Amino acid sequence: PVVRTVAFVGSERVLHCKGIDLLLAAAAHLPEVQFEVVGVTPEMQRIVRERYAPSPNVRLREPVPRTALPAIYGETSVYAQLSRAEGLPNALCEAMLCGCVPVGSPVFGIPEAIGDAGFIVERPEVGAVVDALRRALQCDARWRMRARARILQLYPKERRIRELIAALESLRQSQNG
Repeated sequence: PVVRTVAFVGSERVLHCKGIDLLLAAAAHLPEVQFEVVGVTPEMQRIVRERYAPSPNVRLREPVPRTALPAIYGETSVYAQLSRAEGLPNALCEAMLCGCVPVGSPVFGIPEAIGDAGFIVERPEVGAVVDALRRALQCDARWRMRARARILQLYPKERRIRELIAALESLRQSQNG
């Protein structure tokens, strides 16, 4: 089993905001599970190793091109989005679209995206994260299909195109007076 998260981590502020510190702490309680944080700059990898001493089951990976993400999500059992502040996270939705079982924090757009297709960590505490990850790791293929179906239902391509065109038209009209 593999638990992943994806974020461009170039500072400790981002590491904390994205809840990666919680994920690193949870990994120590689940030594049989591989954890990976994709998007950690080399300098931040050094800082994480020095200050957080991640357990041996944690892999820190440098940023990858966006085109590589679908394959990475496809090899992921559980996608964790433990942000302390976040809008509607693209990475979470992309991971769900690729069939990852989501685990996320109860902030802003995360619960809306996850709905009944995954697990919400109600408190930013390591024990709560570990419990949610354990439940998610026990899910079968039906949960993976449920996650994908939720994103397809909530955010169909036609809707995204229609809303983007409407936003651009509104912007154009406001500029033309």
